[in-house]
Amino acid sequence: CLDALIEMLKKNWILIIAIVIVATGGLLGFGFFSGGGIGGGKECGAEVDCLADAFRACSRATGIYTTSSRESSLTFAGALSGKSGEFCSFSVKVEGATGTLRPYKGRSMSCLVPLDFVGIVVNPLRDLSSIKPYCSGTLTTLLD
Repeated sequence: CLDALIEMLKKNWILIIAIVIVATGGLLGFGFFSGGGIGGGKECGAEVDCLADAFRACSRATGIYTTSSRESSLTFAGALSGKSGEFCSFSVKVEGATGTLRPYKGRSMSCLVPLDFVGIVVNPLRDLSSIKPYCSGTLTTLLD
């Protein structure tokens, strides 16, 4: 039985190496493109100051922020992709919305903020209107 396995491996060694290379490349690619694993950023969770620090450094990170009033609330998910030339790439999506703000659930915007402006913004999720001029998407109408 072991001899048969060894014979099969000898005959198909190129195919086996190709499968290993493709599988390894796929796993590495998944890590880079999913934002986690190899090349992934910091996961700030609800620690808003963590995301603000990452924004000032324009380093990869994700985080959430919830704001509420008596009648409604919004939960934003923010993701920093890092530097893109002379800009910091940032995206925001409304993950949860209640009350009068319910229609905004699912809206999002993508931003390319100039690096010289990044250090001025105290916290991108608490003050979305400060970065609105550098953004596009369905969420920008909420900031009018």
